[in-house]
Amino acid sequence: MIDPMSFKSEILYTIILLVIIFSLHYLNKSAIRRFGRSSSIDMNSRKVIFYLNNLLFSILAIVGISLIWGVNLEDFSVFLSSVLALISSTF
Repeated sequence: MIDPMSFKSEILYTIILLVIIFSLHYLNKSAIRRFGRSSSIDMNSRKVIFYLNNLLFSILAIVGISLIWGVNLEDFSVFLSSVLALISSTF
């Protein structure tokens, strides 16, 4: 059985990273909303900006967590290319 205390620093760093990512995401989202209203950007353009914002912070979180937990980049790239191949074949 795996002892969770042996991963104490990784768990702590992951929690800190997620708190930072979520707070930056919230601040960025509110800034986009305020700027969109003041600049009269239509709702469809704001939705695209929100989508790209979500995508950016999701990628940052995945990369940060994989760096914290020491994922082998070669294995991660194989996994990522397999997932992208499955997604592209469905579209």
